[in-house]
Amino acid sequence: MATAIDHVYSDIIHSERYSDQDISEASTGIQSEEEEHLHRSTSTPQQEPVPHIRNQQYMTNEEMKAKKLYELMDDDLQFIDEAYENIKKYKAEVVRQQERAKENLKYKEISNVEKVVMRLKTEIPSKVKVRYSAPTVRDAKKKENLPNREKNEHLDGVHSFYNKDLFKNNVIFKEFKTSFNLLNSEHKQCLLCFALFPNGATIKKRLLMYWWIGEGFIRSDVNAEADAEKVLKELISKNFIHPVYDKCPFKKKAHSYKLHPLVHAAVPILAERENFIDSDDPMRGHTRFLTSCLVSRKDKKSESHGKNKSNSNTPSKSDNSKPMAHVVFNLNETFLRLKHEWLIEMKHVNILYLGRWDSTSKKHIEVEEPKDLEGLANLKYVKFLSLQGISGITEIPESISKLWNLNVLDLRACHSLEVIPRGIGSLHNLTHLDLSECYLLSGMPKGLGALTNLVVFKGFEVADSTDKSHSCTLDDLLAMKNLSKLSIHTQIEDFPRRSDLSVLVNFKQLRILTIEWGRNLFGNPDSSSVPKHGGIVKTLNRLITGKEDGNVSYVIGFPPILEKLDLKCYPKRSATTWLKPENLGKLNKLYIRGGELGDLGQFEFRTDPKSWNNVKTLRLKYLMEIAMEWMEFRELFPKVEYLEKVKCPKLTMFPCNAHGIWKYKTNTF
Repeated sequence: MATAIDHVYSDIIHSERYSDQDISEASTGIQSEEEEHLHRSTSTPQQEPVPHIRNQQYMTNEEMKAKKLYELMDDDLQFIDEAYENIKKYKAEVVRQQERAKENLKYKEISNVEKVVMRLKTEIPSKVKVRYSAPTVRDAKKKENLPNREKNEHLDGVHSFYNKDLFKNNVIFKEFKTSFNLLNSEHKQCLLCFALFPNGATIKKRLLMYWWIGEGFIRSDVNAEADAEKVLKELISKNFIHPVYDKCPFKKKAHSYKLHPLVHAAVPILAERENFIDSDDPMRGHTRFLTSCLVSRKDKKSESHGKNKSNSNTPSKSDNSKPMAHVVFNLNETFLRLKHEWLIEMKHVNILYLGRWDSTSKKHIEVEEPKDLEGLANLKYVKFLSLQGISGITEIPESISKLWNLNVLDLRACHSLEVIPRGIGSLHNLTHLDLSECYLLSGMPKGLGALTNLVVFKGFEVADSTDKSHSCTLDDLLAMKNLSKLSIHTQIEDFPRRSDLSVLVNFKQLRILTIEWGRNLFGNPDSSSVPKHGGIVKTLNRLITGKEDGNVSYVIGFPPILEKLDLKCYPKRSATTWLKPENLGKLNKLYIRGGELGDLGQFEFRTDPKSWNNVKTLRLKYLMEIAMEWMEFRELFPKVEYLEKVKCPKLTMFPCNAHGIWKYKTNTF
């Protein structure tokens, strides 16, 4: 290659010796030029001068071609140099890993070395992982150009491996089983839960956490979410599952997960071997009406799952020899027929999930006969009951109050639901109650205050009710001493009032608070500024004295350890009477989505500089009225490390990326 470049240099240099007048005579001197070139090549080597190409308009075609050839060769040399440097870096990394392996072997940490080797093997970019892992933009475009029969040709075969002896004896399955055996017993059971779902299914963390609570794999108290995060983190570290980020991969936290394709092929095999699924063909169950996960319910098995013997669904002696339905999921049925006879057969079930579980689907599910829900009273041992997203349920029957072992009741997005049973307070073991997105609920029964073990309560309706003897109020929730997460929905425009704040300040364990205002409050946005029931004098008196009705004083504020505040569809332009940094001293996350809010304290900052010094995560979405420049924002929120800004047109000069996300990066030297 160097010789070829020398010839190019010689030709270019030689071409410089001719003037424009000599170009026509160049053909007659070819032989003498070749002799001169031969003489120069055989003489003592001298340093070649840097070629100087004359003006392009005076160059011949041969000179133009020579110039392009020189540039191409120069690019090749640069590429080779860069590749050589990269190879040296990779070699240094391999040597470093070898040294670490030697040290581990030296101190006989064989088990740790096996874990490292297994993890490295799963990270090797094999054909399957390169082609079907989370694609880059380039890979996505390449896949779009493939014929339809080629796009899923490989994956279609992967999921049928589980019933083939070839796959069971394959090194991939053996390596997976080795990694699986490194998990503790509870984490093994948590992974096997994924065997129930079809390939490619995206599973919400909330569903997994509720399921694991019902199984007894994790605690149901305030530590439930931390326990679930610990399990998911370990499963991710071993490449069994991977997180799924909603729309944007730059988000800080994932709320959904899915199995890797090859892991999905292997998990059903181990689920059968561990007696987690008692079925000849678990994948075939995905086309059935209701899919059951059958488990042998022996006392020894219950204890190994971490269940208390008194609370386990131990069968009678006559039924000990028969496997009983332990987990029931509705995977694809639209119209549910909850016959009384079927519910009696399911009396030993622990997990009953009849609602919508697929986070990527909005499939309609309906109960044909809502009165059939009365049969739920037969499920004496159920610990997790979900009717999420089921239409046609206008009320929950009183018989549900007999489910004394219930830990989790999920009624999320039951859009027809109007009535909660008054006897719900008898569910003393209930720790998680979800009534969110049930917008037809007009009030809360007084019995909710008796749920003293509640840790998470979503969808509490705050209404202006005159009959407080039968309606549950915020004051009644103070009996829930362990409540750490509360979600409130209200149609009251000026909520939270001073009386509400005086109650909220007494929730000593509350860490996460969500408040959502009804969307029908936006008909007259200016009406919020007009004082009602007493005029301007009464309003000024309340603001100055801190009293309402002239004789009651309040200590106002928010829960003392509140870490996250989520405000949705706030109907007023300003909330500075209660949304203040001094009222939220421990606040770490602030989310504001939708509504008319336009004042976060930036207008008073020059005269009364009070910054949100503890807020590190801030999400601002669909706020058309809030106006601020980047420098003002940094003064108001000096400690923010993660910002998400979506459709806030008056927030200008913000250095967010295309997804509206900005992250603080520390400089490292």
